[in-house]
Amino acid sequence: RVLFRSDQITRTVAKRLIPACIVAPVILWCALRFGVRHGWYDLETCFTLFVFSIAGAMGTIVWIHLKKLSRMDAERAAALEQSRVAREAAEAANRFKSAFFANISHEIRTPLTAINGFAELLLNSERTEEERRGDARVIRRNGEHLLTLINDILDQSRIEAGQMAVEPISCCPAAMIGEICSMLRPRATEKNLALDVEFEGDIPKTIRTDPT
Repeated sequence: RVLFRSDQITRTVAKRLIPACIVAPVILWCALRFGVRHGWYDLETCFTLFVFSIAGAMGTIVWIHLKKLSRMDAERAAALEQSRVAREAAEAANRFKSAFFANISHEIRTPLTAINGFAELLLNSERTEEERRGDARVIRRNGEHLLTLINDILDQSRIEAGQMAVEPISCCPAAMIGEICSMLRPRATEKNLALDVEFEGDIPKTIRTDPT
């Protein structure tokens, strides 16, 4: 839009400058010759006045139009800067999306692994009824966590804005850490790694945070 306007200004400047360079000297010469005919000054003075007047008039006309061209260049530079900023913002948004989806893919894998691991335990006939109920609760918690992650993926507005909503609620830190361990334990078991949690000292019963 600005480039089109700049081209339009250039044509306008040319249309005004060329007629002025032709008409102004003719009008000025006729006016000076009128003074010679009436004896106000001689022909030599007429030529001198003509040269200085033309130089002053042309200089003024060129200066005025150069200011317009300078304004045009400033507008074009501002437009290019806005375009650069918008392009960088779009590239940053794309980088954020790529990083978000790369991270969220790992986040999705964790509850899915836990669901699969505890589903296998649930099918084990040697486990007690209480243990199976515990396995089912873990599967349910991981399913809810997975649903939360999927909702975050589908919320494009938050992804594009680079913001994830934080909802602090009252929750038990011991239970929250226990749930995290239950999600990660199947993956640790697959790699023959031990995963244990030890609390040193007193911890509060409830805290306000975003457990997700």
